Amino acid sequence: MEVKIYTSPTCFHCKDLIKKLNDNNIKFENIFTDTLKSEEIDYLIQEAKTSSLPIITLNNRFVSEEELFEIIPFFIEDTKINKIIRCHDCDKELTLNNEGEIIDGKLLKYEKDENKFIDVYKCNECFNTDHSLRNYQETEVYSRVVGYIRPVNQWNDGKAEEFKVRKTFDMEKVIDR
Repeated sequence: MEVKIYTSPTCFHCKDLIKKLNDNNIKFENIFTDTLKSEEIDYLIQEAKTSSLPIITLNNRFVSEEELFEIIPFFIEDTKINKIIRCHDCDKELTLNNEGEIIDGKLLKYEKDENKFIDVYKCNECFNTDHSLRNYQETEVYSRVVGYIRPVNQWNDGKAEEFKVRKTFDMEKVIDR
């Protein structure tokens, strides 16, 4: 199994992926894109069908991060890839293994709507203090689309995708320059 990742030293998503690969003892080759020629970068973008980093290949096949962590257990015997989750109350990191077992906490399932459930995780300490869900409220995000301020969850799929890739503007950073 050969995993190559194309990253940038300043990319937060790249750093997270590197940490995740290291935490799961997955061997990989890290190639910094600033060492590549522009033709090589163009090829990567075209073949991976993405312009964002990290770009990942598994046995010379372009894959997403989700695909990588779904496929890898088939290549490595007895691999347990852990998913990081957080306690609803104290925001402490909890670990969920491949079998769906929470290593250091509890899963609480709540019915949101008919046949729709939400999963809430609590660390053992918070669960022992209070078994119930408190302070849960879905955040309704409003933004401007086609001249109107509307809740994002009411947008069509195309506008919702545009919203995901929007860049936010931080005036304080501009003033500090």
